[in-house]
Amino acid sequence: ESLFRTLGRAGIERKSLYLTWDFTVASAKSLAGRMLAIRDDAFAQLGDRNLADLRVAGDAPKFEIGSVVDTACENGVPVGDITQGLQDCPETNEKIVRDVKGSMTVPCYLSTPGCAPAHSQFILGTDGRPTQIPGNTMKVDFECRIPKRALEEGAGKARPSLYGHGLFGGYGEVRQGQLQDFAQEHNFIFCATDWAGMATVDVPNVAHILTDLSNFPTLADRVQQGMLNFLYLGRLLIHPQGLSTVAAFQDASGKSLLDTRRLFYDGKAGRRAAGSP
Repeated sequence: ESLFRTLGRAGIERKSLYLTWDFTVASAKSLAGRMLAIRDDAFAQLGDRNLADLRVAGDAPKFEIGSVVDTACENGVPVGDITQGLQDCPETNEKIVRDVKGSMTVPCYLSTPGCAPAHSQFILGTDGRPTQIPGNTMKVDFECRIPKRALEEGAGKARPSLYGHGLFGGYGEVRQGQLQDFAQEHNFIFCATDWAGMATVDVPNVAHILTDLSNFPTLADRVQQGMLNFLYLGRLLIHPQGLSTVAAFQDASGKSLLDTRRLFYDGKAGRRAAGSP
């Protein structure tokens, strides 16, 4: 009867109908429930159980820095001039002064160890939410680019932003020219990681899906793990014990260059389609 009342309010009379029915096309739970579940659980593991207050709490994700490259070698100093402390300067750049690569540990909610890409999908509990295999985590690589302007403007001024690469690309796209221009013009420090599910490493799995579309959940589930990876990288950018503690993200006096009051996101091509964190 409720359906007929709804139709009546829309001006459709009951006597004009031969057959009518209703069904759920989508709901907030079906669209975002699983993603929100792994987000909340992952941040609870850091000690932050109230994301609605928009305040950073708990611990920073575990991370380590792999390399820091000084890219500003052309500023009056010959490349490889050991007298200036520059023994290895493979890249010269007028706009980006530091390139930082590292890795972080993210809880893995997929069925494969370490969230390996081949045929991985959520393991659902009795409540329909993804569950984590005890101890299963994912090592996630990332890269950050620090513009010259960040050093010129000083501590606490550079805006932190995530960068989402194009379809089946990789985090190395953070080095593209237009993004360097944007970072220098507007004082943004961009960090990027591979978007699991739609990165280069996922191409073989997508090819397998095309042979049997019943395997599509292996893409959809992994994309959500990828979004969680981005959220953890974002937390590293704005947590006081995150990247702000790394010398490469500090000025000469040891103060963080990052303005941690707000996190930004810039997504290109497929990362606009997938949606931002």
